[in-house]
Amino acid sequence: MEPGPKREPLPKHRPRVVVIDGTISAGKTTLITEFADWATARGKTVAVVKEPVEVWVEGGHLSEFYRKIEDGAACYIFQTFAHVTRAIAFDEEYTRACKNGTDCLIVERWPTTDRDVFMENLKETVGEREMAKYHVWWDYWQRTVQADPDVFIYLRPSLDECMVRKTIRGRDGEEGVTLDYQESLQRLHDAMYKIEPSDAGLVSGREKSHVLEAHHADLKFHVAGSDQDTVFAHIYGWVFGDTPPVSGAPVREVSGGAGGR
Repeated sequence: MEPGPKREPLPKHRPRVVVIDGTISAGKTTLITEFADWATARGKTVAVVKEPVEVWVEGGHLSEFYRKIEDGAACYIFQTFAHVTRAIAFDEEYTRACKNGTDCLIVERWPTTDRDVFMENLKETVGEREMAKYHVWWDYWQRTVQADPDVFIYLRPSLDECMVRKTIRGRDGEEGVTLDYQESLQRLHDAMYKIEPSDAGLVSGREKSHVLEAHHADLKFHVAGSDQDTVFAHIYGWVFGDTPPVSGAPVREVSGGAGGR
């Protein structure tokens, strides 16, 4: 058997890594897209790691998971596959961002959510033996990952709003997502971020994390009465530690491009 390619040493440059988390249809992709454009207009180079949902949908993996959500073996197979494909997507984009000198890498969910939310929600169905196997995979990734997020942002809109958005977007395979399932996921997200259900607005949760009770209107974010520019200025400060320049400031050129896909 031919040995696989060795991992190349990364350049010294490291992008800021910000994770956008939340339950299904919480607005993660919208926030990632809108904030990436907003930060780019203020001179930052931004790359994005979205969930590999297309891989899950095209192969029928996502729809099969929801059809067989009471089947422990099927749940274990999908959650392992979801974890591995997520880890691969992050590793590839993080390596590219380091080489390109990218300022910020925005990641849709972090593998910790796979373990502490999605897999934890299935522990009774999956059983102790499969949970133990899953943790072996997860622990291996934790030892080999090349980055630690600088900021976590947890989107926490109302679940009624999430269910409406889920229906509107009509993603293949999500027909089996029920309100009960969403409630379970939100409870586990809350526990992971160590917040109370009453927490809302621009508030701090666990270390390095922030909770947004975000609402959409024409793809604009409104948080605790704040407009989108105010919200994004807060996020910019969390990520970069300073005040954003005005929109339209000259964009810093980076050798090799800005990264991103």
